[in-house]
Amino acid sequence: MNPTQYGKDPVSIHELRRDENPVGRANLFSRFTFWWLRDLFQTGLERPIDESDIYEPLSGHESEQLTYRFEDCWKRELKRDKPSFLAVIRVIYGWTILSKGFLYTSVDSFSRIFQPLCLGGLVSYFAPGQTTIGKEEAYGYAGGIVLCSLLPVMIFHHYILYIFQIGMKIRVACCSLLYKKALRITKAAGTDGLTGQVINLMSNDVAKFDTAVGFVQDIWKGPIELLVLGFFIYREIGFAGLIGIAFLLSFIPLQAWVGKKAASYRLKTATRTDRRVRFMNEIIQGIQVIKMYAWEPSFGRMVDQIRRREIRGIRGTLFIRAGLLSFNLVSRLSIFLSLVGYCYFGNVFTAKKVFIVTSYFNLLYSSMLHFWPLALTSVAEGLISIRRIEEFLLLPERKMAVGMLPDKAAANGHSTTTTAEGDESEIKLMENVKMTNGGEGDGGGTVEKVSPMTAVPKVRSKRFVNKKGFTRRGIFMRNGTASWNKDAGEGESEVTGIRDITLTVEKGSLCAVVGLVGSGKSTLLQVILGELELDEGRLEISGDISYAPQEPWLFEGSVKNNIVFIEDYSEKRYREVVKVCALERDFQLLPLGDETIVGERGISLSGGQRARISLARAIYRKAEIYLLDDPLSAVDTHVGKHIFEQCIKEYLKDKVCVLVTHQLQYLKDVEHIVLMEGGVALAQGAYRTLEEANTYPMLAALVHEQEVQEQQEKDQLPPVEDILDNDGLDGVGPLSTGTGTGSATTPGSDGESPITPVGSVVSAAVAMARYRKNSTTSPIVMPPAHRMAHSHQSLYQPSPFSSCSMVFDGFDDGFDDGTPTGYGRKKRRQTSPTVSSSTTGTTATEAAAPNGGDAAAGVNREAQIAGTIGFSVYKSYFKAVESALLLLTVAVLFLLAQSTMSGIDYFISQWVNQEEFLSQNATAVITNATEPVRSKLEGTIFAELSREQYLLIYSGAMGVMLCLSLNRSFSFFYLCLRASIRLHDQLFRGITRATMYFFNTNPSGRILNRFSRDIGCIDIFLPSAMMDCILFFVEFTAIISLVAIVNYWLLLPTAVMGVLFYGLRHIYTNTARSIKRVEALTRSPIFSHANASFQGLTTIRAFGAEKILAYEFDKHQDLNTSAWYLFLATTRAFALWLELVCVLYIAVVTFSFLMMENTMSGNVGLAITQVFNLIFMCQWGMRQTAELENQMTSVERVVEYAEVEPEPPLETVDPQKKPAADWPSTGAIKFEYFCLRYSPGSELVLKDLNLAIEAKEKVGIVGRTGAGKSSIIQALFRLAVNEGLIKIDDVDIGGLGLHDLRKKISIIPQDPILFSGKVRDNLDPFEQHSDEEIWRSLELVELKKVVKQMDGGLDAKMSDGGANFSMGQRQLVCLARAILRNNKILILDEATANVDPETDKLVQRTIRDQFDECTVLTIAHRLHTVMDSDRVLVMDAGKAVEFGHPHELLKQPKGFLRKLVNQTGDATAAQLVGIAERNFKRRCEAKS
Repeated sequence: MNPTQYGKDPVSIHELRRDENPVGRANLFSRFTFWWLRDLFQTGLERPIDESDIYEPLSGHESEQLTYRFEDCWKRELKRDKPSFLAVIRVIYGWTILSKGFLYTSVDSFSRIFQPLCLGGLVSYFAPGQTTIGKEEAYGYAGGIVLCSLLPVMIFHHYILYIFQIGMKIRVACCSLLYKKALRITKAAGTDGLTGQVINLMSNDVAKFDTAVGFVQDIWKGPIELLVLGFFIYREIGFAGLIGIAFLLSFIPLQAWVGKKAASYRLKTATRTDRRVRFMNEIIQGIQVIKMYAWEPSFGRMVDQIRRREIRGIRGTLFIRAGLLSFNLVSRLSIFLSLVGYCYFGNVFTAKKVFIVTSYFNLLYSSMLHFWPLALTSVAEGLISIRRIEEFLLLPERKMAVGMLPDKAAANGHSTTTTAEGDESEIKLMENVKMTNGGEGDGGGTVEKVSPMTAVPKVRSKRFVNKKGFTRRGIFMRNGTASWNKDAGEGESEVTGIRDITLTVEKGSLCAVVGLVGSGKSTLLQVILGELELDEGRLEISGDISYAPQEPWLFEGSVKNNIVFIEDYSEKRYREVVKVCALERDFQLLPLGDETIVGERGISLSGGQRARISLARAIYRKAEIYLLDDPLSAVDTHVGKHIFEQCIKEYLKDKVCVLVTHQLQYLKDVEHIVLMEGGVALAQGAYRTLEEANTYPMLAALVHEQEVQEQQEKDQLPPVEDILDNDGLDGVGPLSTGTGTGSATTPGSDGESPITPVGSVVSAAVAMARYRKNSTTSPIVMPPAHRMAHSHQSLYQPSPFSSCSMVFDGFDDGFDDGTPTGYGRKKRRQTSPTVSSSTTGTTATEAAAPNGGDAAAGVNREAQIAGTIGFSVYKSYFKAVESALLLLTVAVLFLLAQSTMSGIDYFISQWVNQEEFLSQNATAVITNATEPVRSKLEGTIFAELSREQYLLIYSGAMGVMLCLSLNRSFSFFYLCLRASIRLHDQLFRGITRATMYFFNTNPSGRILNRFSRDIGCIDIFLPSAMMDCILFFVEFTAIISLVAIVNYWLLLPTAVMGVLFYGLRHIYTNTARSIKRVEALTRSPIFSHANASFQGLTTIRAFGAEKILAYEFDKHQDLNTSAWYLFLATTRAFALWLELVCVLYIAVVTFSFLMMENTMSGNVGLAITQVFNLIFMCQWGMRQTAELENQMTSVERVVEYAEVEPEPPLETVDPQKKPAADWPSTGAIKFEYFCLRYSPGSELVLKDLNLAIEAKEKVGIVGRTGAGKSSIIQALFRLAVNEGLIKIDDVDIGGLGLHDLRKKISIIPQDPILFSGKVRDNLDPFEQHSDEEIWRSLELVELKKVVKQMDGGLDAKMSDGGANFSMGQRQLVCLARAILRNNKILILDEATANVDPETDKLVQRTIRDQFDECTVLTIAHRLHTVMDSDRVLVMDAGKAVEFGHPHELLKQPKGFLRKLVNQTGDATAAQLVGIAERNFKRRCEAKS
């Protein structure tokens, strides 16, 4: 996700001028022969095709146009009682598919039916003794055979290209609809696992449309051909033919059952794949925590369980395919029954009858038992996908009001607008009507004027946004109540949200919202933003909103792009914002300044840098209202003070600003404080007034805590990450969606504001009085028809923004195997030397060094794989089967099955020759011919066999063939399933064992693609492609062998055909492979764009960026569509020319018999019927060999990541170095000449550390942002490249297994990560502790009550990312983990940054009590948290500049710690010095 590079020459890849697609100006001949592709094929021969070679998308393929059409139809469909997405597709493309399909079917069926008749005539010409057919007539029959082969070839490929384009258009439109729908689903809708679900729908489900549409015509074509061919078979052999047809028809009900079963397996597999991908996404996002806790085995078991359930569904799908593949035996059995029956009815074979009937039964097999079941399963799977997409599109986008059923309009963003446009001007802002959940105000017309069209009452929004024409800017909430509990009953006491809040925040003053963890602070902002609907009350937002979220959201791109986002670039404003957000020094330290690529989710930055860049984005946006959700929590004291003074108070002084914070030290002079507790605003007013009132114990507790730790004067600033609390049980995580605007601001009263104890009877009156007093200058009536924030603007109007639009960077790319294509082609051409192209197989992902060029920017592009798939990839695949015996058995079964089939064909042809010889002799005897015809089979075994023996041998051979074929198919798919299972296991092991540097340089979208699309290909598509290829090779060999047996001279044209085939395949595969890889690469940004969007939905909606992001999504799709169309066209071109060669070969074979005398009719029929099979088989088989290569790239990519460089061993290899079970017994840590770098060859991050930490010592680590504090953690956990020694209890940790080390160190990380599953699994995944121990740990962190109230207690469900816990509660869960682990070493990585002072006090007390006998390293920004430490380590630029007791360090006037303390303000500095001095004295007394 990377907006255009501002102020630079390179532009977005989407803005490059591409060549027009030559098909647009091609003439009829060029279109027919695909000659317009010649330049592309020529390029493909010279070099690998890359993204720059892709043409402009055709106008009819553009995502925006297609989506507009589908959206329009879907909106109309939503007005029906039961909206159906299938109906939308039917309206748009139904007639086209049916009409073109009927036209193609007519021509194709006529040719297929007429051809065997011509064959019968030609074979009759060679019957011994015949005189009725002359040579000229025979040539006519031969010409008819060739013409009937040529005609379908001429139209088939153009029809398929056309129909596949329709499938592509449906896919593109669906992806865009899904993306836009996901952008509209708010946090309150609470759709768990949104990212995984949408990604799976976009990657797997919509892919079904490409195949389903291509097979639609076969659903009716099969039955029609059955009737027509049945008539011709009956005409040839009478009732005996009906026996074979009846046998064939008896399988049709089975086909229907199989189709239904396949669909059910597909549905099972899809839902299970959804779950696996969603879980893998969680693992990838939280991999660092998993590694530090040594939880890989636990997660491995969970993934294995999910995978096993998925495999059960896949096994059913593959075995159904094996069964369908074996159905080709049905046609042979039908022929067998018909011919045997014909014999038993006393009839005599003739070559004409046998080969006409054989051809017709083969055609019946092709249409009814090959394409028809494929059509059934493909269309059934397509319908399942349509249903899944429909279900997603019908999901509610907002939390429904209590008692209201989600109607389909509400589910699709149409019911949230309160009135028809134009009616809102009638609505009074503070009407004296109480709004309730049922919407009393909605019904009676007293609050809202109902549109005449709205006959049925709808759930109406109680939030109004007015962005223009309003002189009075601000936020006005009256009696606002909102709950996250979607199913909360009216009488439910536990409300997780806000209750009865009245709030007025106007321009020019600061409103600060304070309260304990879980008190509803962030929820209040979510209500203002529109993420959570009001259940009661009313809210008006007057002005544009900007928002800085509690959890910073950054996308992969430059720092500058992250700040500017979708706004127009202004150098002056940008510089001002950078300055007030204290980012100037950071830009000097970053390798490329503000052009540094930050990596996905800002992973390459420190927590403070991420927070300030997120804040800078919010400040840079020109808005009237600024909502800042704890922006100071992750920054150090000096920076925090700077931001509060320069940014919040000064830069935003004329704006409406709401600040959620725990940092009371900033609030001394703030005139509007909102004190939150339990979702209720306890009081509002000036800070000093509230403080003096002394009637609010919660505030007193906060103040008391502040006095102890940060009683700072008005200019003091401890910007620690306090405010990350995600209110109460705001059950929302990555799904958060926001409508775009909402923010609370300061009270509009002059002077000292009165205390407003909200919740009392007086509160409403006071609020009303204040409102009326303040609103005299502005109209009460709302301006005409401002749009609800929720209803998005049309995505089809020109963007009102500059060309600096938002583009998810292509650096992540590489969906299937990617080319080195960034999203700025000129730029890529200049900077892509770091990207290598390997000539075979796998290419290791380029490790981006932290310095220099793109590497410095942190860009790691996925290198394009060029050339053919190496043998090693196939070897890896078959090696994954882990059974040489199974491989050998399957190979033998393939050879034996094909040998039996071909042997039967040859046997029948010789039987026909013998029958015709006997028949001719019998005729000669009757007509008294002087000399009987001499059999050409004389002297062979065929001349000795009787008819009964022929029948017995034929029957026996059919039985053997049946047994071998069934075993072959099922054994092969079982083999593939084994390989798939083990490849997934290898990939999972490879990823979980990879170094953290790998995760920092490879975006999660790229890694996730391996687990979704690539594993999906290996599971489902690869086995089919491989089966087709193997069958093609054995059948092709068999056909050529039979033709050579008939006439060895035909080996000459066969050789010529082989050379032509090879030449065509060489031209095709070089081009198609590159195009396929580019197509795969251009698909990856679609998913990266979507993935990054879903992580920042609230921010995106707050900024109103949905339209621009949807536009960029469409542009990503257009590029992919253009590549996909070229892939389709090259594939059809190859197939057309291949089949023309086949037609030429058929012509040569057919006419060659007319040039030779004395050929047996059975041999002629055998040769020609065999080469008939070549037409479809060759183009399909050759294409499948290329497709196999394409699918094998998935194996290649999986193997590439499975074999990525792992971390050192998990267990200690050398038994002598194995630590004792009770190690470490004391917890002493020693650094000797220690350095750290993130990757081999990169710059040092930590330099020359030489220090010793004594056992049980409490050490604080401080330093400004980016000084290297958190890098010490990486060193202790060996997450990066350690150089030098770290010893714990005199044991060199470099020689230990990682699990032996990591299990012995506890950590409470900066970003608390929880995983979906049970609460128990998040605390004790290895089930090593009793329930009592777990409850005790929860009790110590005061979460026992919270967990007990959850449904299931310890087994209660944990949402995605722990979204049903606030940020502060998540941090407490991490503390409970540490208590359970009970290790001698504890590391706190700014662990109290996300909690209020009261919770901070709890954490500090718990740590003192529970970890008194432990060595504790505390990384903190708030100096008060480390002033009572035994020693303080001061870091600067990766070096330890000071290390000693804080009291001793503070005595140095120019010391680093002294500077940090002085920056907090005089009062705070004095207090901090006092804390250090008292602690020092206590320590000295203890020693003495």
